[in-house]
Amino acid sequence: MPDADLLVYVKKRGAVIDRITEIGLPMPGEQLRLVTRRKFNAVEFLTHVAVTERVEHLAAAIYSINYNAARLMVKMIDDGLIGSADILMSNLRNGAHREKEVVVRDLFERHAKIDLFFCSSHAKVMAIKTVAGNSYVIEGSGNHADNSRVEQYVIDNDDGVYRWTLTWMQEIREYLGQ
Repeated sequence: MPDADLLVYVKKRGAVIDRITEIGLPMPGEQLRLVTRRKFNAVEFLTHVAVTERVEHLAAAIYSINYNAARLMVKMIDDGLIGSADILMSNLRNGAHREKEVVVRDLFERHAKIDLFFCSSHAKVMAIKTVAGNSYVIEGSGNHADNSRVEQYVIDNDDGVYRWTLTWMQEIREYLGQ
């Protein structure tokens, strides 16, 4: 996709939030720039979308995820709120974190509707296609774990940005031979 295509937005909004429900989701062609100011987990974005519109497909690059967030994602898939998921999970974690995340990895690997692959990644993004036809892409500094740090996010509702995200993830996967 040409870089110029990534710069075209109808409307941009920004806010400092405690929860995503305070501002809602962007309309097609709209971009939100958000900063969180209290305890927050990036999985809250996915939950809000899944409950609001139901997710047809999720493609996510995850650096760190806690067990509760992983269980919530699996529950949303099992409950039909998410149809399927491709997850790029980072292998950059240190030994102590790897041991803790084996449980999460096993939870994802055993699920028929989750396609999991690994690479040396610090990316944090969710590309979400909804049954309502929206194409959300959520990028930011926060992980899928609870923390009280200030984190920043950008949420686009743009099919071009969605397709671009799926493409780079697939290119990485093919490059790795996974």
